Amino acid sequence: MDCGWSSAKAAHDDATRAVIQQQEHAGVDIISDGEQRRKNYVTAVTAGMKGFDYETLGEKVMRGGRRHAMNGRCVGPIEHQGPIIADDLKFLLAHTNRRVKVTLPGAMTAPSMPTTMTRRPLGLHGQTL
Repeated sequence: MDCGWSSAKAAHDDATRAVIQQQEHAGVDIISDGEQRRKNYVTAVTAGMKGFDYETLGEKVMRGGRRHAMNGRCVGPIEHQGPIIADDLKFLLAHTNRRVKVTLPGAMTAPSMPTTMTRRPLGLHGQTL
């Protein structure tokens, strides 16, 4: 039995097809993929960009010290490297004939991205990302 990536991908595909069908059955006009393939709304984008490290996690203390989490780290200047969720959009378009939408963190979400990351000083004129 395959318990690796191909099994997880097949499960994500099945979940995405199910959520598409549920939206169509409910009469939703503009269909989304339900973000079934994304571990996290922000991580889905930052993991596809240069400047973030998800191999060596850092501890993030939140909520007045009541919550500790191991998160990805911002380790350098942030650079776009190419399409990030294009495959998710292609899958969605292949499984519905309705209008579609995909969600991305935008200008109002970007300032909160450091709250989901462990930050470290970059030495860029004293700025911390």
